Amino acid sequence: RVGKGLRTSPRDALIADSVEAGALGKAYGLHRSMDTLGAVVGPLVAFALFPLLWYRGVFLFSLLPGAIAVLILIFLVKEKPKGLRKETKFLMDFKSLPRSLKLFILIAGLFNLSNFSYAFFLLRAGTLGVKAGAAPLLYLLFNVVYALSAYPLGAAADRIGKKLVLGFGYGMFGLTCFGFALAKNSLQAVGLFVAYGVFFAASDTLQRALVPDLGGQELRGTAFGALHSAIGFTTLPSSFIAGTLWQTYGPTFPFAFSGALSLFSAFLLALLPLKPSRARS
Repeated sequence: RVGKGLRTSPRDALIADSVEAGALGKAYGLHRSMDTLGAVVGPLVAFALFPLLWYRGVFLFSLLPGAIAVLILIFLVKEKPKGLRKETKFLMDFKSLPRSLKLFILIAGLFNLSNFSYAFFLLRAGTLGVKAGAAPLLYLLFNVVYALSAYPLGAAADRIGKKLVLGFGYGMFGLTCFGFALAKNSLQAVGLFVAYGVFFAASDTLQRALVPDLGGQELRGTAFGALHSAIGFTTLPSSFIAGTLWQTYGPTFPFAFSGALSLFSAFLLALLPLKPSRARS
């Protein structure tokens, strides 16, 4: 997880620097689609190779794609040159971010408190009659829908507005959570997992794509670092809250709570001014 934390913000900033502003949705949509596709294909390849290579061989083989990616990054990816800037601390850089961007980061963090682990959705599907053996298929369905939806949603955001599509994602998650709270059977659970995949594609893609619209190029790394820090710091509490509500009040309460909080986050996002405003000194 340390490696993920180290790579995520610089990677997102590099993508933002590499494409025109009008294509950010498509760029992040393509990235999230390929990333999710890799998450689906990778375990399938490992499963196919396991009878031939066993554990050690599979782990050694997994080094190959990573090594190729590093070589491509070093020799083929060219970063746009930037002027030298005075060395500052992260908190000082964060204070320099536009006010609208800092508000968006707070909204994203608040929303993430409603976005608990997918494991709760699988557990809820189990209470609705989905057999334990079918749970991996539901998770596969979620990832396939995510991979197929990310690029079209990103492209749509470039045309009609990133905030609008992200608000659609937040709202769809709220309705999906209420659907899981009220669902009565396994067929409804399958349909809700499709909606869950569409939401995740919208949220994961557009939260990234909206950052460059709200912040200056010079502090993009700081902006993405702040966004992912807010998401990271709220990830554990979100699942803790969901688990506590589940254990105390039953399986419907976590979804009702998350549905209400995500719709409230969508409302706050609708009020967010898109035009970057200067930070107070």
